[in-house]
Amino acid sequence: MIRRILYFLILTVVLCSCSEPSFEVRTACSRDNIGNYLVKWETFPAIKGNVAIFVSSTPNHFNLEKPAIVTDVENGVSTYITKDNTSRRYFLLRFDNGHTEIVSNRHVLMENIVNFRDIGGYKNKGDKQLKWGTIYRSGQVGTPCEIDNKRLQRLGIKTIVDLRDDEDFFTNALIYDSAQIVRIPITAMSSSDVLHRIKKRKLRRGDANILIQDTYLCFMDSLSEEFGKAIEVAADPDNYPILYTCTLGKDRVGFLVAFLMAALDMPNQTIREDYISSNQYMKFSFPQELLNELDLEAQETISTLVSCNEANLNIVFNAIKRDYGSVNNYLEKKMNLDSRKRAKLRELLLN
Repeated sequence: MIRRILYFLILTVVLCSCSEPSFEVRTACSRDNIGNYLVKWETFPAIKGNVAIFVSSTPNHFNLEKPAIVTDVENGVSTYITKDNTSRRYFLLRFDNGHTEIVSNRHVLMENIVNFRDIGGYKNKGDKQLKWGTIYRSGQVGTPCEIDNKRLQRLGIKTIVDLRDDEDFFTNALIYDSAQIVRIPITAMSSSDVLHRIKKRKLRRGDANILIQDTYLCFMDSLSEEFGKAIEVAADPDNYPILYTCTLGKDRVGFLVAFLMAALDMPNQTIREDYISSNQYMKFSFPQELLNELDLEAQETISTLVSCNEANLNIVFNAIKRDYGSVNNYLEKKMNLDSRKRAKLRELLLN
């Protein structure tokens, strides 16, 4: 018996040592105001040879006979120069060992729409990648200016899901004829009420995070069905590409995207990283007339309210674990996203 066990252990070690080492590529892409792309990559383990970079206006088709760039893998970076800052480009990187990766810029340039980004490219726990160019998220669209209108059209946005409540919607109505508009009003903090309380010094900096956390817990308990309906829009392939939008694209949209990603079996760290990325992509400045009315602490209170703190999301996930046992149980019981619906989302959104 001991001899058999020793033989099995030796055989296991031999087989593991003969198997091919895993190969991983990490990519990133950014874009300057002119429109030029900076494509970066890093391989694990490090390899030698070339990387061929193919460029396309769609993530679904590349002409693999004509690379736009061929460069040494060890360079780790390449620039794609373009004078067109209204269209978007996707890049397929092909390494000499046959491995391929698709990447694009996450942040999409817009003149008057804040926090506009593509949530593609993330990998779930099973190493499946969320497709680029399918789900976008942003702050309010309103009536797009000419250049933003052109950019939206070139992205091919077919459906805009607007989560703003009536107060926010009718203050800056969404007018865009090139996509179907789906309104799923979700009541959050009243902008006018919050500003009034700040001016009266009834809401201070220390209260801001508590207010956000209470709002998120309200989303979780009382508005879960509405969020579930918004996520189910992504279960219809005819709706793609989809843009989810709210006032700043950070709270209602941030909450929704977190649970959409959870339904796609994304790692917790990935969900949180995407959530706090709003801090990077929001350009918030105080109007001068508002600055004249507010003291420094009031300005700091607003700054806290318009930022994303990972702790706010953690409060929700901890409450879900306590009350429902798991996120999947919550998705099924409160958002009506059962295993069949979640499987459909994974089928449509993952490569």
